Amino acid sequence: PCACTTVSSAGSSGARAPRSTSRLPITPLAVLQVRVVGAKRLQAVGADGAPSKAARPYVTIHVVGKDGRRLGGDALSFTSSVPKPELTAADDAPVWDEEFAVELTDAVRSVADSMVLTLFDQGTQGWFGGKSDDVQLAQARVQWSELTSTNLKRQEAEVPLFSNQGAAMGATLSIRSWMVDLPSYEAETRAVRERLQHDAKVSEGLIAERQRQDLRLAWERRI
Repeated sequence: PCACTTVSSAGSSGARAPRSTSRLPITPLAVLQVRVVGAKRLQAVGADGAPSKAARPYVTIHVVGKDGRRLGGDALSFTSSVPKPELTAADDAPVWDEEFAVELTDAVRSVADSMVLTLFDQGTQGWFGGKSDDVQLAQARVQWSELTSTNLKRQEAEVPLFSNQGAAMGATLSIRSWMVDLPSYEAETRAVRERLQHDAKVSEGLIAERQRQDLRLAWERRI
């Protein structure tokens, strides 16, 4: 439903309906941005189990709740494109340089536990229109508390990648995160301002008391 104020049209007399002066509430901005930069030492495994090259790898991102399940909604998942050829210098070091943003609603904050990043190799197109299945290459997990530990400050991390069996692969995924939580920033700023005002009042009181003591001492010396 629209949150707008409906204004009725003017009647036959031509009188204009009064304009509403009420303001619509402004939703506080709180967003977590995650940029998937690229992978290092990424190696695919063919159907025969032998190492091979990942032809067209891509990354999917899902927010996982405390119960271990993926949180629903398109806003909580992301799929990258294939690596950018102009940025990728080697097959085992694909570069995506793509960003994913999650709105930090109260519902997301209360249940989010981690962010899972999964790398797939895109299937190849066949001669007669068919396409082979995408193959999962590796997976990484980042704790939600790490992604949201700082406000208005960029973080960079080299996240280790693990195979489908959970074994370390020696490969890493480079990500950058940036949380913008304006309500928290405003609350922190307000608390600092109130503390400064309190300290200023205390300082003024101490100065006034010192002045009274100096006046009393000067008066006693005269006597």
